[in-house]
Amino acid sequence: MPASPDGDARARGLVSLILLALLAASLLRDIHEPFWGLHDFNTADHAQFARAMRRLPPSFHKFLPTYAVGLRQPDEEHHYAHHPPLITWLVAASQTAFGDAEWTARLPPILCSLAGMILLMRLVREFHGDATAVLVGAIYAVLPIGAFFGRMANHEAPTLFFSLLAMWGWAGVAYRNRLDAAPVTAPRESASPPIAATAARRAALFVGLAGAIYSGWPGVLMALGTAVDAL
Repeated sequence: MPASPDGDARARGLVSLILLALLAASLLRDIHEPFWGLHDFNTADHAQFARAMRRLPPSFHKFLPTYAVGLRQPDEEHHYAHHPPLITWLVAASQTAFGDAEWTARLPPILCSLAGMILLMRLVREFHGDATAVLVGAIYAVLPIGAFFGRMANHEAPTLFFSLLAMWGWAGVAYRNRLDAAPVTAPRESASPPIAATAARRAALFVGLAGAIYSGWPGVLMALGTAVDAL
């Protein structure tokens, strides 16, 4: 007797939750511990940038990561401009909401890593089915590099998340339109997606590209690649 669609959906949701919990457990380990090691140097750096952004006037920091240690405002502004500033904004928002602590600096990249896994599984499921999506999710959840760097307050985690968000939006807008325009050679589900779903995909594309560009330089390449694919 074939499995019901509802049963398949429940099983898929349960497996996804298990994989998400596995990744969350690795990312949340020792979240309150002091910063140490090469990877936490970056987290400490952006925590300091965020602290300066919160206490100094915008006319001084101009919403850019700014080197400013201590209570006194520096005589000269010294900005970190090697990468876009979004991770500093996210850490500053986390500190404002939850206080200045090690875990609040680690929280934004952790959330980006978890959301990135969900988006990746959704993308793979759309194009390659449930089994492949679960396999990809399992690999994503247990990769040591993800557990190690996925909680580092640096540019990688938000860039990956926003790039995947843009890909999810683009897949729903461009590739579905191309599928609808292609000759029908086999039965398929009805073509045009609901207007609300299309609007959500377009919003995801816009927010994803903007977020990726403001997170890291690979986001610029992501935007260029999307533009080329649209031609």
